Amino acid sequence: MAERFFMINQISFSKNDLPPEGAAHNKALHLTVKCEGYYVKRAMLDGGYGVDICPLSTLQRMEIETGRIRPNSVLDMDTSYNFLLGRPWIHATEAIPSTLHQMVKFVHENQEIIVHGEDEHSI
Repeated sequence: MAERFFMINQISFSKNDLPPEGAAHNKALHLTVKCEGYYVKRAMLDGGYGVDICPLSTLQRMEIETGRIRPNSVLDMDTSYNFLLGRPWIHATEAIPSTLHQMVKFVHENQEIIVHGEDEHSI
């Protein structure tokens, strides 16, 4: 009888993945992302949101017309982030974010990719 071996993509986090201050923080997870040829800092990942949000000021700086964006995804107000990436983005990219560990992990071409969050001084 032939045995079959299946490759399993398993992503996990450990104490070794914690930031220098360990678990003693209350920071949101911010990344730099590439969108429409622009590198955008302060993109906040939040799996509690069922939508992706973009402040109008970010779209204007990127010269993107609001008509290209889904209704209710644009906010005309000051925010602490340039994008809010919620479950739609997280699920589309198959990313596994961890605010505790201040990183997001995902698999690309059978390799685990780790993207570390920005520090609080990144603007």
